[in-house]
Amino acid sequence: MGIVMKKFTEEHLERAVDIFLKIYAYEREVNPLLPPHLLNEPERVENWLRLLIQTGPGVTLFQDGHMLAYMVTGDRFRFKGQKAVMVPEYAHGAEIDTEISWNILYREMYRELSTAWGRQGIQLHLMGFLAHDHEVKDILFDLGFGGLLAERIRDLSDFPYISVGRVTVEELQDGESLIPIHRDHMAYYSQSPLFLKKPADLKDIKKGVQEYFDDENLVLVVREEGEIGAYLVVGESARGAEGFLLQQTNTAQIKSLYVKPALRARGIGASLLMKGIEWAREEGFDALFVEHETANTPGSQFWGRYFDPYVYFAMRYVEDTLSTP
Repeated sequence: MGIVMKKFTEEHLERAVDIFLKIYAYEREVNPLLPPHLLNEPERVENWLRLLIQTGPGVTLFQDGHMLAYMVTGDRFRFKGQKAVMVPEYAHGAEIDTEISWNILYREMYRELSTAWGRQGIQLHLMGFLAHDHEVKDILFDLGFGGLLAERIRDLSDFPYISVGRVTVEELQDGESLIPIHRDHMAYYSQSPLFLKKPADLKDIKKGVQEYFDDENLVLVVREEGEIGAYLVVGESARGAEGFLLQQTNTAQIKSLYVKPALRARGIGASLLMKGIEWAREEGFDALFVEHETANTPGSQFWGRYFDPYVYFAMRYVEDTLSTP
């Protein structure tokens, strides 16, 4: 019997959770820093999926009455000036031991959902997936997706690094002196190869800096000739934002790090990170995570040196002059 596609409904929740958690369990074998709470409390994933199917659409694939795979539409929002949709890392999966190629399963599910998205005028398709799910990564590449974001995690142990010269790290108490370098940081994102639009208005810059302090984050800086040349912001992870799989776990988050180009390759970023790790240990956290753009070349190299990936996000742009039947 061939593959049968069905609409994803509540009756499919239990099986979908089972599929995802088997994939998640494999990811934990590769990266044991990922918390076990999802495996011990599968109802969390079930509740996440239940919220998604209220707005849908979602699909499942069956063979001989057995559910092999599922994919559910996530949030819709505007990104890069376009209508966008996100399929979160927990909102898709396929049976690990199925004899049918995941390539076939994923292409069928994506074809069905992307048709629905096209009718809604959605041009940007985003999908999250567990970092060592190499098969999904290859399938998405073949479907025209490219890298967008990476989420990485590390323990709170010290790490060896070389500091070129003496680096003095201090805690900043007042955000006023952080405004100039934060403005430089936001401008950096508009440059090649990132091409991301960040707040540029001085009012927005000041608001962003103030939020660091309002949220009781630790702000660390390194000065060069009296001026702040680098900064790092670390704190409790923000709920409902990046690091979704780590929500309600004892994990701290690096929220921002920037070193002026002229000061790079001197161990300044590593010195800031080490102080951030020391703070997380003292505050009783278990781990530390960061999210970064994959196109951020120096950032990707830095974070890849000290953190291990656990989730990637890929994105595909669909021509907006096409009409979907």
